[in-house]
Amino acid sequence: MKKWQKWMSGLAVLCALAIGLSSAWAQPGGEGRVRGERGARGERGERMAEGRQRGERGVADREMGDQMRQRRQQRWQQALGLNDDELAVVEPMIEKVQELARQTRGGAMMMAARRGAAEEDAAVSPVAQATRELRTLINREDATAEQMQAQLAVLRAARELAAAELAQAQTELREVLTQRQEAQLVLMGVLD
Repeated sequence: MKKWQKWMSGLAVLCALAIGLSSAWAQPGGEGRVRGERGARGERGERMAEGRQRGERGVADREMGDQMRQRRQQRWQQALGLNDDELAVVEPMIEKVQELARQTRGGAMMMAARRGAAEEDAAVSPVAQATRELRTLINREDATAEQMQAQLAVLRAARELAAAELAQAQTELREVLTQRQEAQLVLMGVLD
């Protein structure tokens, strides 16, 4: 009986050790490192922090933005069957429609938050400005109901204006598309 107990306790220790080792190996990055060896943010977070300290973040963001733009252009070109000259005409029209659609849905602040402060101030839309002002007003303790109502009216008017601009931009885009291209853009969510 004592041999059996020793054998079972030894097996329990081995199981505990195996579980501990498997969880260490299962950490992101593998190689058996435990969280404490990589620091609280992990290796990726440390590299990002180092890049920001050296001023590389802006370069990396621009490069990533360029890559995303190229992929988007390729996707439109392939889906719509456009040559380079046609893409040069259609692409700015599609981007305008998408930006106006974001504004009518209230996504203008999300896009503005991605830009740098100087660029944001230079290119802020009326919807983004009205949204920012309403958000500031909501956060104020001394804001009155009349101020809220007035700011809501400003935001709604800006969204209505953006919706009218969106309808016009969609009409202009449809005028340069074939029926097949228009159908493709409806499926892609660019046109209604």
